[in-house]
Amino acid sequence: ALLVDARQTRSVSGATSLITLSSALSACEKVGRWRQAIALLVHMSGPQGPTPDVVAYSAAVSACEKGSRWERALEFLIGMPPRRIQPGLIAFNAAFSACEAGSSWEHAQTLLQQAGATGLIPDVFSFSAVVSGFGQGGRWHLMIALVQAMLGQPVR
Repeated sequence: ALLVDARQTRSVSGATSLITLSSALSACEKVGRWRQAIALLVHMSGPQGPTPDVVAYSAAVSACEKGSRWERALEFLIGMPPRRIQPGLIAFNAAFSACEAGSSWEHAQTLLQQAGATGLIPDVFSFSAVVSGFGQGGRWHLMIALVQAMLGQPVR
Protein backbone atom coordinates (compact mmCIF):
# COMPACT_ATOMS: atom_id res chain seq x y z
CA ALA A 1 0.00 0.00 0.00
CA LEU A 2 2.83 2.36 0.84
CA LEU A 3 4.43 1.81 -2.56
CA VAL A 4 1.16 2.43 -4.37
CA ASP A 5 0.49 5.56 -2.32
CA ALA A 6 4.01 6.88 -2.95
CA ARG A 7 3.74 6.20 -6.68
CA GLN A 8 0.44 8.06 -6.86
CA THR A 9 1.82 11.14 -5.14
CA ARG A 10 2.85 13.55 -7.87
CA SER A 11 4.64 16.85 -7.81
CA VAL A 12 3.45 19.88 -9.72
CA SER A 13 5.32 18.62 -12.78
CA GLY A 14 3.48 15.30 -12.61
CA ALA A 15 6.49 13.23 -11.60
CA THR A 16 6.64 11.25 -8.38
CA SER A 17 8.44 13.43 -5.89
CA LEU A 18 11.95 12.45 -4.78
CA ILE A 19 11.11 13.80 -1.33
CA THR A 20 7.94 11.69 -1.13
CA LEU A 21 9.69 8.51 -2.20
CA SER A 22 12.69 9.15 0.06
CA SER A 23 10.28 9.70 2.96
CA ALA A 24 8.53 6.44 2.11
CA LEU A 25 11.91 4.69 2.00
CA SER A 26 12.78 6.07 5.42
CA ALA A 27 9.43 4.90 6.77
CA CYS A 28 10.10 1.40 5.40
CA GLU A 29 13.50 1.43 7.06
CA LYS A 30 12.06 2.45 10.43
CA VAL A 31 9.48 -0.36 10.47
CA GLY A 32 11.78 -3.03 9.00
CA ARG A 33 10.07 -3.35 5.63
CA TRP A 34 13.20 -4.01 3.59
CA ARG A 35 11.36 -5.60 0.66
CA GLN A 36 9.22 -2.50 0.20
CA ALA A 37 12.30 -0.30 0.51
CA ILE A 38 13.99 -2.26 -2.27
CA ALA A 39 10.86 -2.01 -4.44
CA LEU A 40 10.77 1.76 -3.95
CA LEU A 41 14.44 2.16 -4.82
CA VAL A 42 14.00 0.00 -7.93
CA HIS A 43 11.02 2.15 -8.92
CA MET A 44 13.05 5.30 -8.37
CA SER A 45 15.86 3.93 -10.52
CA GLY A 46 13.49 3.21 -13.40
CA PRO A 47 12.42 5.54 -16.20
CA GLN A 48 9.25 6.63 -14.37
CA GLY A 49 10.88 7.57 -11.08
CA PRO A 50 13.05 10.41 -9.87
CA THR A 51 16.77 9.65 -9.66
CA PRO A 52 17.57 8.37 -6.16
CA ASP A 53 19.97 10.44 -4.09
CA VAL A 54 22.22 9.72 -1.11
CA VAL A 55 19.25 9.95 1.28
CA ALA A 56 17.26 7.35 -0.67
CA TYR A 57 20.20 4.95 -0.96
CA SER A 58 21.15 5.39 2.71
CA ALA A 59 17.58 4.58 3.75
CA ALA A 60 17.64 1.45 1.57
CA VAL A 61 20.96 0.35 3.09
CA SER A 62 19.52 0.92 6.57
CA ALA A 63 16.32 -0.97 5.73
CA CYS A 64 18.35 -3.95 4.53
CA GLU A 65 20.50 -3.78 7.66
CA LYS A 66 17.42 -3.83 9.89
CA GLY A 67 16.01 -6.70 7.84
CA SER A 68 19.21 -8.74 8.34
CA ARG A 69 20.00 -8.58 4.63
CA TRP A 70 23.64 -7.61 4.79
CA GLU A 71 24.36 -8.71 1.23
CA ARG A 72 21.67 -6.38 -0.15
CA ALA A 73 22.87 -3.56 2.10
CA LEU A 74 26.35 -3.93 0.59
CA GLU A 75 24.95 -4.07 -2.94
CA PHE A 76 23.25 -0.72 -2.46
CA LEU A 77 26.29 0.86 -0.79
CA ILE A 78 28.63 -0.39 -3.50
CA GLY A 79 26.14 0.68 -6.18
CA MET A 80 26.20 4.33 -5.11
CA PRO A 81 29.54 5.56 -6.57
CA PRO A 82 28.89 4.24 -10.11
CA ARG A 83 25.73 6.37 -10.03
CA ARG A 84 27.81 9.37 -8.95
CA ILE A 85 26.38 9.25 -5.43
CA GLN A 86 28.96 9.54 -2.69
CA PRO A 87 27.94 7.40 0.31
CA GLY A 88 28.05 9.23 3.60
CA LEU A 89 28.80 7.98 7.08
CA ILE A 90 25.14 7.10 7.68
CA ALA A 91 25.18 4.61 4.79
CA PHE A 92 28.56 3.21 5.83
CA ASN A 93 27.44 2.82 9.46
CA ALA A 94 24.32 0.95 8.36
CA ALA A 95 26.52 -1.32 6.23
CA PHE A 96 28.94 -1.85 9.16
CA SER A 97 26.00 -2.86 11.36
CA ALA A 98 24.64 -5.14 8.63
CA CYS A 99 28.02 -6.86 8.34
CA GLU A 100 28.19 -7.20 12.12
CA ALA A 101 24.74 -8.81 12.24
CA GLY A 102 25.64 -11.07 9.33
CA SER A 103 28.97 -12.11 10.86
CA SER A 104 30.77 -10.76 7.82
CA TRP A 105 33.78 -9.20 9.49
CA GLU A 106 35.81 -9.35 6.26
CA HIS A 107 33.40 -7.04 4.47
CA ALA A 108 33.24 -4.71 7.47
CA GLN A 109 37.03 -4.44 7.46
CA THR A 110 37.09 -3.65 3.74
CA LEU A 111 34.32 -1.07 4.13
CA LEU A 112 36.17 0.63 6.98
CA GLN A 113 39.18 1.02 4.70
CA GLN A 114 36.98 2.31 1.86
CA ALA A 115 35.29 4.84 4.13
CA GLY A 116 38.69 6.17 5.18
CA ALA A 117 39.87 6.29 1.57
CA THR A 118 36.91 8.50 0.64
CA GLY A 119 37.84 10.97 3.38
CA LEU A 120 35.10 9.97 5.81
CA ILE A 121 36.07 9.93 9.46
CA PRO A 122 34.50 6.90 11.14
CA ASP A 123 32.66 7.65 14.36
CA VAL A 124 32.10 5.65 17.53
CA PHE A 125 29.20 3.76 15.85
CA SER A 126 31.44 2.77 12.96
CA PHE A 127 34.18 1.42 15.18
CA SER A 128 31.75 -0.25 17.57
CA ALA A 129 30.07 -2.27 14.81
CA VAL A 130 33.38 -3.30 13.23
CA VAL A 131 35.00 -4.20 16.58
CA SER A 132 31.92 -6.24 17.51
CA GLY A 133 32.01 -7.99 14.14
CA PHE A 134 35.67 -8.90 14.67
CA GLY A 135 34.81 -10.28 18.11
CA GLN A 136 31.90 -12.33 16.78
CA GLY A 137 34.14 -13.72 14.07
CA GLY A 138 36.80 -14.71 16.58
CA ARG A 139 39.28 -12.28 15.03
CA TRP A 140 40.64 -11.05 18.35
CA HIS A 141 43.95 -9.85 16.90
CA LEU A 142 42.08 -7.60 14.44
CA MET A 143 39.77 -6.37 17.18
CA ILE A 144 42.70 -5.46 19.43
CA ALA A 145 44.57 -3.79 16.55
CA LEU A 146 41.52 -1.69 15.67
CA VAL A 147 40.98 -0.65 19.29
CA GLN A 148 44.64 0.35 19.54
CA ALA A 149 44.35 2.35 16.30
CA MET A 150 41.21 4.03 17.63
CA LEU A 151 43.04 5.13 20.77
CA GLY A 152 45.44 7.12 18.58
CA GLN A 153 42.68 8.90 16.65
CA PRO A 154 40.03 11.42 17.55
CA VAL A 155 36.66 9.67 17.42
CA ARG A 156 33.38 11.51 17.11
